[in-house]
Parts: sequence; C-alpha cells; structure tokens
Amino acid sequence: MSRLVTVARFWDGPEMYAAIAALRAAGFHPCVGEFNHAMVNPLLFVALGGVRISLPEQEAESAAELIRRCREGDGANGHADDIHRADRGDGVLCPRCGSGTYFRLKSWPFAVALFLAWGFYAPLTTGRLLCRMCGHKWRAGEVAA
Repeated sequence: MSRLVTVARFWDGPEMYAAIAALRAAGFHPCVGEFNHAMVNPLLFVALGGVRISLPEQEAESAAELIRRCREGDGANGHADDIHRADRGDGVLCPRCGSGTYFRLKSWPFAVALFLAWGFYAPLTTGRLLCRMCGHKWRAGEVAA
C-alpha cells in the first residue's frame, strides 16, 4: 500500500470542492484531511492550516500539476474557464483585469468579537471585493478608470 502525499492546501470550501471534482474527473483518488472539522466551524480552516488534499504517492506529482494548472486558469482540459475563471454571472467585474471571479471580504475582527461576546459566528461582508485572478481590492460599484 502506498503512502499518501499532500499535494495542496485550501483555505475555502468552494475552491477545495472544485479541485476535488477536477481531480476525480481526471481519474485521481483524492483524500481530504481536516474536512469535517472545517465544515463544523469555518474558523478552523485557518486554525488547521487549511484543508489538505492528499493522494497516493504514485499519483501525487501529476495531480499537483493539474491543481497548479487549474489555479493558474489553464484548467484540466486546457480551457481558461475551469476552476478560477468561472464568472459568477452577476455582472460584477474586476476594474483592473475584467475577471468575474471574486471574494466578498469579511469583517473578521467583528466576527471574532461577536463570537467571543455571544458565542456564535457570523462573518459580515465589508462591501469590499477581492479579485481571484489579479488580487485587486475594490468596493462594489467601482468601475475601471
């Protein structure tokens, strides 16, 4: 039996699910560590150092290459629209690069204070967006200059 090798770590659920789907579609057999802990409490994504995707040693190198290509936008099939390039379809585009993929930034200090004070977790959006492609931060409604 071959040992498992960690090929990637993910800090959010949707990106992790997309990577697992791409790996399974390509015929790999990924194992996901820390998944259940992170789903119970999203703050554990950070505390656990991300969620690991591990594969058998003989699959690890080619699977890591597939994940790298997907993160760069080349995708599993050489298409630019696989994991990170999928437009959300809501018409919001990055003012710098025109990508339709972004994160809504959360107010973590307020969420942690809320958790400490009342014992429940509720991340609130700040109105700022972060482009997944170029890393540009902007406010919703801002257009390219």
